[in-house]
Amino acid sequence: MTPSHAPTRSRCIVFYYSIEGRGPSTLNVYMLTSNGTAKGQLRWSSSVLTTRDWNYARVSLSSPSDSFKVVFEAVLGASTTGMISIDDVVSQDTACKSFPTSAARNVNSQPLTTQPPVTTTPVPSVYDCTFEGLDFCKWSQATDDQFDWQLRQVNGLGSSPYASYVPTKDHTKGTSQGAILLMPVSVSRKPNETAGLISPTITPTRANCLTFWYRLYGPENDGLQVYYVTGSTKYLLWKRQGTTGSEWRRAMVQATAVRPYQWEIVAVRGTYYTGSTAIDDIHYSPQPCPHADFSPMSDCDFEMDYCGFTNFSANSFNWTKSYGKTQSTYTGPSTDHTYGTDQGHYLYVEASSRTPGSTSSVLTPTMSLTDSPTYCLRFFYHMYGSTMGELRVHRLIRGRRLLWKRSGDQGQAWVMAEVSVQGDKNDKVGLEFEGVIGSSYRSDIAIDDLSIRPGPCDSPGACSFESGDFCTWRNDVSGADKFDWAVTVGNQGIMDNTIGDFTGHYAILYPRSPLRAGDKAMLVSEAFVGGTVRCFNFHYNMQGSSPGSLSVYVRPTNTIANIPGAGPATTQLVWRLNGQAGPAAAWYPARVKVTSPYAYNVILEGSLGQDSIRVDDLIFTSGDCAVSPSVAGSNLVMTTSVPRTTVTPGTTLPATPFDCNFEDNLCGWSQDKGDQFDWTRAQGPTGSSNTGPLVDHTKGTNQGWYVFIEASSPQKENDTARLISSSITAGQRCLRFFYTMAGSSVYQLNVYVKTGATLTKIFSMEGEKGPLWLGTSITINPKTTYQIVIEGVRGKTWAGDIAIDDITMPVGACPEISPEGKDLRP
Repeated sequence: MTPSHAPTRSRCIVFYYSIEGRGPSTLNVYMLTSNGTAKGQLRWSSSVLTTRDWNYARVSLSSPSDSFKVVFEAVLGASTTGMISIDDVVSQDTACKSFPTSAARNVNSQPLTTQPPVTTTPVPSVYDCTFEGLDFCKWSQATDDQFDWQLRQVNGLGSSPYASYVPTKDHTKGTSQGAILLMPVSVSRKPNETAGLISPTITPTRANCLTFWYRLYGPENDGLQVYYVTGSTKYLLWKRQGTTGSEWRRAMVQATAVRPYQWEIVAVRGTYYTGSTAIDDIHYSPQPCPHADFSPMSDCDFEMDYCGFTNFSANSFNWTKSYGKTQSTYTGPSTDHTYGTDQGHYLYVEASSRTPGSTSSVLTPTMSLTDSPTYCLRFFYHMYGSTMGELRVHRLIRGRRLLWKRSGDQGQAWVMAEVSVQGDKNDKVGLEFEGVIGSSYRSDIAIDDLSIRPGPCDSPGACSFESGDFCTWRNDVSGADKFDWAVTVGNQGIMDNTIGDFTGHYAILYPRSPLRAGDKAMLVSEAFVGGTVRCFNFHYNMQGSSPGSLSVYVRPTNTIANIPGAGPATTQLVWRLNGQAGPAAAWYPARVKVTSPYAYNVILEGSLGQDSIRVDDLIFTSGDCAVSPSVAGSNLVMTTSVPRTTVTPGTTLPATPFDCNFEDNLCGWSQDKGDQFDWTRAQGPTGSSNTGPLVDHTKGTNQGWYVFIEASSPQKENDTARLISSSITAGQRCLRFFYTMAGSSVYQLNVYVKTGATLTKIFSMEGEKGPLWLGTSITINPKTTYQIVIEGVRGKTWAGDIAIDDITMPVGACPEISPEGKDLRP
């Protein structure tokens, strides 16, 4: 029994435990209040054997009006070999979720969800469709796609080859007797092929709203998209990519139209067939999409309005709702988080022409947070730029209390954050988002997709994957790896670790074409404050005879800066395990100390073998710990340095008319009319196996664009494709670009300076260089007007795709660059 605790709305008891022996022994944890029963309230209980390993646990407690003690009870089984042990018990004055979830008892708080409740019944329209009776209603299959949607009854999906991922009930009826629209998945389909569903032509009434329910589930989902179609032109309004969990989720998309148009819902096939994409219950309204002030009952995505957010009256400059790119280069988002397109909206502060260190605050509406002692605020933030400032979140109630902050460049990506907020039964609570401008204009800060729900957030960095996503972790977007981790339910005979059955979730890497042994995937944690020491606990499963390796790195956050002048980057390898780890079906606990003098991310890196790698139940605790298993700390190469371009502090590299990232077109570049074939603008894989990139360099995803030479037929050996710049005036410039040369038959990439009819070669690379994006910088100083010519030469076979991306040509000499073969993504 612990000493007495004072009354509190939130307390977290953390400890390690071990349960051994053959008998059904049980460890219980009770909360004993001053006026309670003899034992108190059972709050945690486990009878799961842990062999001889220490397992992490925590118990969520709340006793607002009474003092209490915590009681640990051991109940031994009939076996004389049974033993129960506990160690390192810590009482923390904070909210938490009990862990493992299967051990939680007597918990009344509501779980964190991502969907607001539906409280109104929509007015039916002639364009609505539930697909019951296996009918498309007034919708039809598109004719410009590669395959068709399928109408299916849910109870007929159990025999499909991907039955682990298909719905077990529809959304309309909530039973297996209902019908849905499903994207068929098979090995014969190719990555990025699409299936489109087209509405009838709609006469607009200005702002119209399309609502439907969707489900994207499984390791390989490349997404769902909604287009506004008028004539032969399509505008992407909304998209989702990757698994979003096993539950049905609601999509709400608004179109503002002045002439007749159609909606198109498009499913995109992923790189493999293991996944399920389904939609149900389409509803059209001639009115704008509904909206409400931000609250526990209403999320905010800034698509309709400000959700009741207001700028602080003392601001010298304000937060602004925007879409697409911000007005500054090398900072700010280019898409929102909700839709993932340049049509979606977000809220941001523009750093241009601002005083370094100046601040701007935006305030939420005040909210009644009385249903739970603690609420969980979830939001997405974007902090990209070499001189990034700081984002802070404060609670406003009878004063101002700092709850969360993040500073420095977080990379060109939307990042999820979760913040626990104490409720108040006597008053309403407000929240303040405060943006602090960095040392230059490269410090635009944005937020999007906010929700707040009863119940505590997980501790920072914790994830059991039970929500079907990566929590605050994310797949790497820097281009340093070859493919992504995925979230899945128990498969291949492996139950999850959290729940202990085949319905539970975990993260997985598994081999499939066109991946090869040694290809890597990196899962990146949220940022942790520098100078802190934490213990990273997780469980792993490495089945089969050749599962590859699993590693843990600590990486300072400034190494992910996607801008020139990011400075040296040092990444520390702290844990690595090679090869099979015991019986295939078993989960094994692991832990390792993580720390850095600077703000840092933790990286879980899987290197692919011939069998799968799985991880589950990621948890960080305060303080030091020994490496477990001990073999994972042996013979580590402790530090790896990734050189970066060196630029004098304060130097900026303004955009030029000759720069191009190929996201929209070829910019000022053009195809040579005197070669044998053209460079092709593309996204994702090139279409040929084991050659070309899988992602672009700019975004590091299969949604970004690059150009490449397609080496497949009818191209022949030594055929050339040339890309030519517009005319450039004489003078010194730094030509910089990124390239991949992956494939067994890659031949040659050349760059020339063209003056008149004369070509002078300034760069040449030959043969396969691997799948990573590599970079080069070349100082040029022609004395007369000139053009740059980039030439790709086809090798002996089709396996020779060469790609380029992110061309820049700032004035002046190039700074020092790293040796050939290093990934120069800035």
